[in-house]
Amino acid sequence: MICILLSTYNGERFLAEQIQSLFAQTDSQWKLLVRDDGSSDKTCELLAEFAAQDQRIQILESDGNLGAVASFLFLMTAAGDADYYAFCDQDDVWDSDKLLRSRQTIAGYSEQPAMYCSRSRLVDQHLNGLGLSRNYTKNPSFGNALVQNIATGCTVLLNRKAFKLICSRPPDSNNIIMHDWWCYLLVSAFGQVVFDPEPTMDYRQHSANGIGELKGFAFWLKRYRRFCNRSIKLPLARQVQEFKYRWGEFLSEPDCDDLSRLLDVMNEKRLVRRFGLLTRISVARQSMLDSLIFRLMLLLRNYG
Repeated sequence: MICILLSTYNGERFLAEQIQSLFAQTDSQWKLLVRDDGSSDKTCELLAEFAAQDQRIQILESDGNLGAVASFLFLMTAAGDADYYAFCDQDDVWDSDKLLRSRQTIAGYSEQPAMYCSRSRLVDQHLNGLGLSRNYTKNPSFGNALVQNIATGCTVLLNRKAFKLICSRPPDSNNIIMHDWWCYLLVSAFGQVVFDPEPTMDYRQHSANGIGELKGFAFWLKRYRRFCNRSIKLPLARQVQEFKYRWGEFLSEPDCDDLSRLLDVMNEKRLVRRFGLLTRISVARQSMLDSLIFRLMLLLRNYG
């Protein structure tokens, strides 16, 4: 059984297409657990209609707007027992074999925490193709997860061991950037992460997206602004610190060294000292250019 976790917020425009793509899954052994995050449109009415049609859909009582991170973390705590757990967004369309493919890919890792994630097809609001999401060619690793998230939540599948691991020490939602990134951190440290270069879904890009993936000039403009904006960088330092607080004592020595050295750089106030500390860190983003820019950012900015 696969437990699918869906957090909705004013999603009436595209929600039906997403749920219909769940109904079309070749792997029909799933249940859908939904929490609405305070919608003011007809999202809740739509959910009720679908729940009346299919007993696999369970809707939690909503207690107002928590934000995407806290809402998904709440869903995780409320999820019952299952063999696998998947995250779902309200506005995408899944390939009919998405659940089957992801489950079969990590089936061989049943004795350890395992997480599957994949590329996606980027589409506009009308499902017209815009290209593919980034293909991460380097193996997933904890050193990468500290500074970059390659696991787009709506592509993620967790096995039972990974899910129980993540839920055993829930983080403060105010200190993590996204729930999928937190999962990537944990499973890369204590289990196996598999990135599938084949897309498994249509990932809508539109103005209402909580998180999206840009291409071309817009991608580089957003990246420039992120690297120059202190208010964007501070959450990364909080997330790394939160991981050390929750899980630092359980890390392997090399991973613990990576985490501690990164925090040393982020917390160092003196430019010359930061330069010296940078020579000791081995964490890296997926591309050489990204890694170089990230190191320059660490050198020139104080993460506090």
